[in-house]
Amino acid sequence: MPLDYQASIGSYDAIGGVNYIVNRKWEFDGAVQVPIVQINKSTYFPDEYTDPRTLKFAPTNNFRRKSDLLARIGYYFYLPQSSITLKPSISGIYHVGNDSYENRFGNRVLIDGSQGLTLNGSIVATKTFKNANRFEIVVGTPFIVRKVRPDGLTRSGVINFQYTIAF
Repeated sequence: MPLDYQASIGSYDAIGGVNYIVNRKWEFDGAVQVPIVQINKSTYFPDEYTDPRTLKFAPTNNFRRKSDLLARIGYYFYLPQSSITLKPSISGIYHVGNDSYENRFGNRVLIDGSQGLTLNGSIVATKTFKNANRFEIVVGTPFIVRKVRPDGLTRSGVINFQYTIAF
């Protein structure tokens, strides 16, 4: 089964980042994600299937992926009468190398086009209540995607709802 349809890509990653907010208006973020342990046991080869739709997925037999670098810039708009904050942002994620899979002969093969830039836009709407609890809606979409996304993380749009209880 292609990684697009699997619950995990079989890795344990180290993730680190920094966040800096200037004058409660501009937000700057940077992060790195490095796969530390990769135990993906996918055995997917698209040519094993007769359905032509399977060819749009890259082979991922014993898939190994490279690291990602992230940079994000956002700007806060405060609507004080309603206790709502809007934050549009743009995020760049650079996948630092081509991912690879193991072919039927046990050799590592690079997946051409899996290295490169993904550029996403998003907006976060946050309602803060008098008790300091918050409700957030996040909507995002990619503007630029890598040629090949064997990890299955390509989405045409994402929406997320979150409620935070302050204590």
